[in-house]
Amino acid sequence: MHSRLAIFRLAGLGALAAVRLTGPVWADPDELPDSSAESFSSSSLVSGSLLPGLDRSIRFGVIGDFGVSGAALAGISGMMRSWNPAFILSTGDSNYGLLDSNEDNDPVLPGIQNTWEFNIGAYFGPFLQRRADDKFPLQTSSIQRFFPTVGNHDSAPDSANGGTIHDYLDYFHSNPGAPPRLPTDRGAVHHPEVSYYAVRQGPVDIFVLDGDVPNRPDLIAEQKSWLTTQATSSTARWKLAVFHQPPLTSSFRAAASWMTWDELKLVDAILCGHDHFYERLDYFGTPLFITGAGGQALYSFRSPPAPQSLTRYNANHSAMLIIADDASMRLESRAFELTAQKETLVEALTLGTPVIVDNEDVYTFFAEAGETIELSTTTPPPLSQPALAPVLELSPPSGQPVIPDSITSPDGRNVTLTHTCAETGHWQVKISAPAPGRGPYTLRLSLRSPLVDYLAWGASLPAGQREPTADPDQDGWKNLLEYALQSSGSQPGHQPGEAWQGMSLDHDAARNSVTVTFDLPSPLPPGVSYQLESAPSPLGPWRAVAWRTTAADWQGAETVTVLTGGPQPDARRTAVTLAANQRRVFFRLNVTTNT
Repeated sequence: MHSRLAIFRLAGLGALAAVRLTGPVWADPDELPDSSAESFSSSSLVSGSLLPGLDRSIRFGVIGDFGVSGAALAGISGMMRSWNPAFILSTGDSNYGLLDSNEDNDPVLPGIQNTWEFNIGAYFGPFLQRRADDKFPLQTSSIQRFFPTVGNHDSAPDSANGGTIHDYLDYFHSNPGAPPRLPTDRGAVHHPEVSYYAVRQGPVDIFVLDGDVPNRPDLIAEQKSWLTTQATSSTARWKLAVFHQPPLTSSFRAAASWMTWDELKLVDAILCGHDHFYERLDYFGTPLFITGAGGQALYSFRSPPAPQSLTRYNANHSAMLIIADDASMRLESRAFELTAQKETLVEALTLGTPVIVDNEDVYTFFAEAGETIELSTTTPPPLSQPALAPVLELSPPSGQPVIPDSITSPDGRNVTLTHTCAETGHWQVKISAPAPGRGPYTLRLSLRSPLVDYLAWGASLPAGQREPTADPDQDGWKNLLEYALQSSGSQPGHQPGEAWQGMSLDHDAARNSVTVTFDLPSPLPPGVSYQLESAPSPLGPWRAVAWRTTAADWQGAETVTVLTGGPQPDARRTAVTLAANQRRVFFRLNVTTNT
């Protein structure tokens, strides 16, 4: 059953507080081994099996040459978020836009809205530590989970030979009134000439170098000495060097001769960007990965390729997933096929000897502030093996695990967890197995809205006027639409035929785009789905450009950007931006029951 509302009125765009991006539904973790978190919807079941093993394991993503907003980066960033990475590394060129962190392109919105936010924060904001002064509103993490490398497009516009990195440090590192956001220990250096540092994460030590100083042999020598000291004194099982311009490549561009260091043999693997493809090469016995296909236009390979080249791929944009523990490190290149909205494995290289282990699974779901989450596990009775006693850990969109309102263990093994959401966004639940228990499990999720369902909402309407298609107050809004917007079905809230004042349309001629902004109740009432549709005339044909179901947050069609704000009192703002053309002159909100 449907209820629709057409919009014709022009108005300005209201303030937005955060971003939520679209993405596909991913497979079960057991189908993509150690690489993906499954998305599941309300009132659903997922199943898996746990086998405890090594405790110290970590997974993280690597992306390079990505800093240009659009469908390619939206696909790659969605794929990377589905991996549930502990953090993300950049191999450089995080921003291809204007490099002034103080230039505010939209002063109507809170904080600084510039190309750093549009090209990075809009896609990786939940991994960027919030500045104490909230200068960049899309940076929302309580800790730094994004570790960048200086690229030639990060330091000066279109400069291949470096330049000021003041604004790069302002966006990633500076934190007036609080500790800096990038590591400053172990001899780290961050100033407007060079930036390099070390970060230890579990069994991996990462040495982030600045290769964007080809005309400064003094800074190159300084970093060589620093890398030697840090790598030889590190007790980490695995060591990585990360910098932008590669010392070997099959690109049409020359390799970075100034980065050909003997000191790089002290690490287990080298990660670079700069060339917009994926390539693995042999750097004097050390694997060298070029992962520069994060979002910018892809490059071709020269013929013949470099003699040290082992694997080359440029059919689709790609990023890397690295999974490491004390026994092994697996480095995967994963591509995202934009047309098919599908993730594919390009190749995987494993260093060390893997230990068979699957001691945790991670699942993601979308929930709104005010909703109640209920998670429960079931496991079969123990047989000859130790009984599985699952442990649940719930994390909100901000990333820090929460203390549930209640958690019970009825049979001593299985768990029921209940929590009322204080944040809107993608939540995660981790199910883990303390040793020595092992075996299969089933995890159930239920989301309960504090709002009443349609039957309870319509109980106060006149008898015979309670059907979703009825309009007892004769204001042109059917009951289903009144319910979906949580307005009154018995008292007219507007004049018949008047456009809904909660929705506005803004045409940006300079960007040739149209932005439709509207407010919906937060949380949403149960039992309805929403679609934003466009058409060349009021008579249609209408097609969906964005939609919101009970299973996920707002999603957009290809090339459509969806921004959603944090919940205000009883409302949440959504802005849908798409290219302006004659096929998108009129817009309407379409509400559908889920039955």
